[in-house]
Order: sequence, then C-alpha cells, then structure tokens
Amino acid sequence: MSIFPEVFNKEAYVSWHNEVVEPDKNLTVELENLVTVLKEEYTERLNSLAELLDRVHAFQLVSMKTNQEDVSDADTEILLAGTLRSGNLESLVKSVDSIIDKLWRKNKNRESNNYITTENIKSEIGDLIRSSIVTSSFTYAHKFANSMKVWRELIEMLNLNADNYANIISIETQEEAKMSNGYFAYHLDVKYNDGLRVEIQVYSKLSEIWRHLSHKLYEKVRIGDEVTWGYGSVASRLVSLGHLLHLAECEVQHLKSNIDS
Repeated sequence: MSIFPEVFNKEAYVSWHNEVVEPDKNLTVELENLVTVLKEEYTERLNSLAELLDRVHAFQLVSMKTNQEDVSDADTEILLAGTLRSGNLESLVKSVDSIIDKLWRKNKNRESNNYITTENIKSEIGDLIRSSIVTSSFTYAHKFANSMKVWRELIEMLNLNADNYANIISIETQEEAKMSNGYFAYHLDVKYNDGLRVEIQVYSKLSEIWRHLSHKLYEKVRIGDEVTWGYGSVASRLVSLGHLLHLAECEVQHLKSNIDS
C-alpha cells in the first residue's frame, strides 16, 4: 500500500489518494471536472449572493446615517460583484493544485473512514469558491459580518426575491484570529443545499497589503522553499506586523470613539 507523503508533493499525494482513498477514480481528472462545473454552473447563485451583500452594505450605511454615525470608515468594496461583472471566474474558484494541497493537509491526520473524497469535497472544503469584502476599518468589518447573522430577516426587509436564496441552508459568521500568524478577519461561510460552501472573507484595507505578503510567503512554503524563522527573519516580522496592524486598528477606533464622545 502507498505510504502517505509526510512532505507535500503533488504527484506523491495524487498517487496515494488514487490508491488508498478512491482507487476507482483519477483524482486529477475529477478535480478538473469539478473546477469546470464550479465556473460554468454556479454564476447565478453567486450573483444573488453578491446582490445580498451589496444590499446589506447599503442598508448599513442608511442605518448609520439615520443614527448620525460617521460613515467615513465604512467605505467598502464587495469584490465578488466586481469579479462576476468582469467574468474572471478563475480568481473565484480554487485551482486544482491548491485543492490537492488542501486535501493533503486535511487528510494527513484523518482516520481512513473519514477521508475527504471527491464525493464529499464540496461540503468538507469551505473555500472551493471564495471572495472578499474589503472595508475601510476593522470596526465596520465587524459590523457588516455580524449583521449577516440575521441574513434571512434582511432578505425579507430588503425586499429581495426569497426564491433566489432558497438554496442557502445557512450563513455562518466566524471571527478568524490566528495568533500564530497574525491573521485577523471575519469569514462568512455560506452553505448551500447541494453541499457547496462559499467563503467570503471580510477584512480592512489596512490589512490588505499584509495579506498579499503573507500569501506570497505561504506559497514559498507550499512549493517547498525553506523559510527561516527567528529574530529578524521575514516570516517572524510578517507575523509581528499582522499583530501590530490589528493593534493599530483597535487603537484608532478607541481614540475615534473617545474623541467623538
């Protein structure tokens, strides 16, 4: 029997998966077909989701203005809507290589009766389709993400066509604080009745550049490049920067509240 590759290698993992997890299938072919389906058959539901996010943002702005709140920190870009308009679905759907990498990480410590397969992958991997909402401040990211906890009520309140959202089972708001790498954001986990999950990350503009740098570092790790940790190293400084940026955002909002009051 093939031995699970302890260090990630695409070919080695695919070989192990084909022999141990799904010997009657070709993992690469199955994933290529899945990615094609996600790009070609899910546009309508994503357009409806983008409309919901946009209308919720508009509702929040009206609510803040009604309460005479400062909306200067609420400037928001809903990237899902822009991506759909451009037709660039490549940036929404996880690539085959990235999916294989995630399968390796998730199946690494699972029991044989609980492996992620091509049959359950849509429900087991939450970001096969993913996008972002970028806000001016983390405070507004918090406000927006938490408002999605009552998404059903908002659909009715905003006079949206409920039929367009009948295939959504739930939208869960999760606060993501990964202290080990300095990552702070909110995730909306949108679950559909066919098992598909869509991830919408909500974060501030201040952290956007940090996210790009962090992704570049992760890619170096993923492809096997050696990354040095320790005092003064790029990796350690990047983690520290994530914490410093989050601290700065919190301090700005506290000062703003003190001055306004």
